[in-house]
Amino acid sequence: MKRLVAFLLCLLMVIPMLPVFSLPTEAAGKRIVFLRTGGNGDGSSPDKPLGNLTDAYNALDLTKDCKIVLCGAFTFSAHFSYGKEYSGSVTITSLYNGYDYGAKKNATFVANTFRFVLWGETKFENIKIRLASNYFYIIARCHPITIGEGVDVSTNNKVTGHDISSGLSIMGGYQVGQDMPPYESRQDMNITVLSGEKIVIGAFNRGFEYAYNLGKANITVGGTAKVGAIFISSIDAPNVLCGDVELTVKDQASVEIITGERTQPNVRVNSFKLNWLGGTIGKASLTDGTAIKDTNPANTTFFENKTYVRYDPTVVKGKDAEKILGVFDVAVAMGSAVDTEFVITTDAPVITQGVTMGEPSQNTEVDSTPTVTSPSTTVAPINGVGDDAPSHLTVPIIIATVVVACAVICILVFKKKKA
Repeated sequence: MKRLVAFLLCLLMVIPMLPVFSLPTEAAGKRIVFLRTGGNGDGSSPDKPLGNLTDAYNALDLTKDCKIVLCGAFTFSAHFSYGKEYSGSVTITSLYNGYDYGAKKNATFVANTFRFVLWGETKFENIKIRLASNYFYIIARCHPITIGEGVDVSTNNKVTGHDISSGLSIMGGYQVGQDMPPYESRQDMNITVLSGEKIVIGAFNRGFEYAYNLGKANITVGGTAKVGAIFISSIDAPNVLCGDVELTVKDQASVEIITGERTQPNVRVNSFKLNWLGGTIGKASLTDGTAIKDTNPANTTFFENKTYVRYDPTVVKGKDAEKILGVFDVAVAMGSAVDTEFVITTDAPVITQGVTMGEPSQNTEVDSTPTVTSPSTTVAPINGVGDDAPSHLTVPIIIATVVVACAVICILVFKKKKA
C-alpha cells in the first residue's frame, strides 16, 4: 500500500511539469480568399477560387482586416447585401503578394446595374472595374467606403458621372427601401476616393421624404481621382434635414461638379466646408442645379450656417478658381490673417413631423433582381492562405482528473485483493 501511494504522489507531482496539450476547436475564418466567376473551390488559392460574393464573405473572419482577391473576371450580376454587420474590413482587389491578376489574368470586376450594400468598412483598390451598363451603385449605410489607389474604371460613352444612375455611384448614407436605418441617425459618413473616373458621390441619403441624417459627411477626393459630381445634400426627396459636410479636394484629383439637391424643395444642410488643397473643380452651385444643367431652377438647398471654403492660394488660382470661390459665403486663404478655425454656430436642425417614405421621384434605376440579403450557403471552416491559428482548449486539468480517477480505482482494487 505504501508503495502505491508513493507512486501516485510522484505522478501527481509530475503532471504540472508536462507540456501544455491542446485540443483544436473550430478553425478560424480566413483573412484572404480568391474569387472569380465560375469558381467552385474553397477560396484558399487562385486554383481553388470561390464563385460568388456571399460565399467569399462567409469564408472570411470579418472581425479582422480581410481581402477578396479577384484572380479572374468576376461578373457582379445581382444586388448584394450581406445582411450582417461586421467590425473588421473587406478590401476587394486583384493585386496580391506582388502578383497583378488584372494585368496578367485580366481579372476585372464587371458591374451591372445592381446595388452593393455595405455592412462594414469596405475598400476597392488595385482593380479594374468595368461598368457593363449605366451604373454600379454602392450604398455605404454610414460605413466607411474607400476607392483606393489603382482603381481603373471603364464605362460606355453614355455614362456621364453626373447622376447616381450614370456612373460608379456612392451614397454615404442610405437608399430608401434598402436595409433602412433608425431615422434619427447621427452616424457619420466617411467616403474616400483616390482613383477612378465617372464617380458620383452622394453625401447623405437618397429618396427619404421627411427623413434625415444628422451625422457628419466626411468626403476626401485625392490622388488621381476623376469625380463627376458630388451632391452635398440628401437627394431625390423634399423636406429633408441633413447634418454637416466637410469635403477635401487635393493632389491631382478633379471634381467636375459640386452641388446640392437639384429640384426638390426644402432640403436643408447644417453646414458645408470645403478644404481645397489641390486638384481642380469645374463648377459649383450649392443651392440649385445649374451646375448639372444650364437652367435656372429655384433654390432647393438651404444652409443653416454660412458655406465656407479654405483654400491653398499656391495651387488654387486663376479666373476659373475665383468663380468657384465666389459661390461660397466665406473664402479664406490658407496662411492669411483671417485663416482661423471654422466655427459652426448652430446645432443640426431637428424636425418633429412624422416620417414618411416615398420612392425616388426621378433618376430611379429599375430593380429587377432580388437582393441577396443573407448567406446562401454555410461554409465550413477551411484551411489555406491567410488562415489564423485555430483556437485551442488547454487540458492539463483533464489529464490530472483522469490520473486521480485511475489512482482511486487502483486503491479500491488493491484494498479488495488484500481483503
